[in-house]
Amino acid sequence: YDVKEESTVYFKVNKYDLSPEAKQVLDDIAQKSTSVRGYLIEIAGYTDTTGSIQKNRDLSQKRADEVVRYMAENHNIPLRRMITPFG
Repeated sequence: YDVKEESTVYFKVNKYDLSPEAKQVLDDIAQKSTSVRGYLIEIAGYTDTTGSIQKNRDLSQKRADEVVRYMAENHNIPLRRMITPFG
């Protein structure tokens, strides 16, 4: 891969819903993708260290899934263009 840009979307503690600020970051990424051919967007979900391992795994996966859903539903980014290794 030739990484063109990195962006970070922040979530509230123990939440996976997208804030208006997070949506703006994703909107900017989607806008930039319209001028790039053969692009891929890698999406990875993270949490902090509080809570159990299983709770954090579930939360990080939900966060990644929420980003994928937003990009697909609101910007018609094809799922084949988004790589989600895991949360």
